[in-house]
Amino acid sequence: MCEKKAVFQEALFSLIVPDNNYGKLEDIHIYSWTQGGELNVNRVLIDFNLNKIPTSATVDSAFLSLYFNPTSAYNKVGGNKGNQGKDSIVIQRVISNWNENDVTWNKQPEITEVNQIVLSKKEDARADYINIDVTNIIQDIVKDNNGRYGIMIKHKNEKPYNVVFFASSNNPDKYLHPKLRVYYRKK
Repeated sequence: MCEKKAVFQEALFSLIVPDNNYGKLEDIHIYSWTQGGELNVNRVLIDFNLNKIPTSATVDSAFLSLYFNPTSAYNKVGGNKGNQGKDSIVIQRVISNWNENDVTWNKQPEITEVNQIVLSKKEDARADYINIDVTNIIQDIVKDNNGRYGIMIKHKNEKPYNVVFFASSNNPDKYLHPKLRVYYRKK
């Protein structure tokens, strides 16, 4: 059985303004840069509603797709150069509750490195990241009926100067929204 999942909730939060929340932006930009001489880091949380998949199910495969956001206002500030830097992107499972309207740097949920995924930075400055194999993370989420909190995406080293621009589920172009395809078997 395959299910295509829409985003249930997502949020972006930032080190430099640790009590702010950016859950309504049309893009989610993974960011490690300096602002006014200070390091700023953005992290992103995405939660796909997986509640219809029973905990006894076996996830055969799961694929996450993230699409470059060509209309990002933040990309235009940077001279419209697109994705920059060489730092890898890390996808980790979130293991504590969060809310897209309340999460901030100071109130970010816990994550685990178990089954984390490290993606090398793509050379194309406007690259999409299509069909990322997140099977093990999604299987872990499905097994934990009381702990289905989604994923965190961030840079591996979180050092300047790295940025990747993805569209969020608030983007007006719904074809650019993050997507998750889950193939599973009920037991």
